[in-house]
Amino acid sequence: MAWPITTLGDVECLRQIRNACRLYMTNDTGIITPQAQAYWYIEYRASGPTTIQVWLLAHAAAQPPLGFFALRHHPYHTVITLGLIRDARNRGYGTAIYTHAREIAGREVRATIARDNARSIQAAKKAGYVVLYDDGGPTIEFTTAQWAVGGTA
Repeated sequence: MAWPITTLGDVECLRQIRNACRLYMTNDTGIITPQAQAYWYIEYRASGPTTIQVWLLAHAAAQPPLGFFALRHHPYHTVITLGLIRDARNRGYGTAIYTHAREIAGREVRATIARDNARSIQAAKKAGYVVLYDDGGPTIEFTTAQWAVGGTA
């Protein structure tokens, strides 16, 4: 079950989950403070759903969130970011999120995944993502585009 973030409580859950899995993030692995998250939420609300959408997810209603995913919409593709709490890893949620993102976006979805995040790489591949770009650096870029040629990651 997934729901869009709409309350300050949702924003705080998002912050806690993101901080718990921050070392797997590819852009910024620093701790996010409550103040920084509140500022982000103000900008998020102002940007509107055509720019970015963020959801929390739980196994069932009335259960605590297990993770989050965000879709950032660009002119020709959408980029996914996701994070799961430790207890939710290796249980199929990552693959389900990557698959759901394809359905929601309705177009090409890209994911930049840390090379050492084998679980996320495996989940993306199970969901049909293929390597778009791999220069041997710390991240690998995946895509759902049919025209992409898969690599060896």
